[in-house]
Amino acid sequence: MSLPSFANVVAISDLFKISLDDLIRGDDELMDKLTKNQKMGPAAKILLWAIGISIVLYGLSMALGLQADDVHSIIRFPLFICLIGLLFTINWRQFNRSLSKPAIIFGIIFLTLLLVPEIYGFVHGATEAIVSAVKGYWEGYHSLP
Repeated sequence: MSLPSFANVVAISDLFKISLDDLIRGDDELMDKLTKNQKMGPAAKILLWAIGISIVLYGLSMALGLQADDVHSIIRFPLFICLIGLLFTINWRQFNRSLSKPAIIFGIIFLTLLLVPEIYGFVHGATEAIVSAVKGYWEGYHSLP
């Protein structure tokens, strides 16, 4: 048994001059089907799959004896590629319409917390590389006869 489309339900409601609430709620079987047929949304699928795969990968990394720094350096490039792919495949017009003010605030906080350690690591690494290069240059320069 398939469910009628929403447009058909509205047309039936108009035709028989009864409210949508009476039309739908009056049929207990239809109400049961509507509540049971609720599918998992894309965001829920992403979240559940990510948690599941993360747990499996955590177990695999522990079995291989990898440290947290090793795992972090291994996933850095695939993470960047996935981020670029995600940014290019999102329907931004529809996405922007669905964001509420609290979602925007939490998004800003989340991205800030995600980016601060990365920026710190980049700046710290670049600074160390520059200082090391300058020290090497000066030590090489002063050791000339």
